[in-house]
Amino acid sequence: MTQIKIMNRWSCESLWEGEAEDVRSAVTTAVASGANLRDADLHDADLSGANLSGANLSRADLSDADLSGAKISEAGTATGDPE
Repeated sequence: MTQIKIMNRWSCESLWEGEAEDVRSAVTTAVASGANLRDADLHDADLSGANLSGANLSRADLSDADLSGAKISEAGTATGDPE
């Protein structure tokens, strides 16, 4: 396992960090723990097959991310400010 940090795309602040096998596992664990991934830098991430249900991914950078087979129902992916 590797120490992985999911960073805010604008401020470089850590949104979640911990041990995981890969980014997909890290994101899945972060979502399951209730981490807020709004504005996350997930550019180019392999999230194929990941369960992202209920994740707050508003304004996250998902450009070039592989979301094939990912479960994204109820995930917050709005581009606007939900507050």
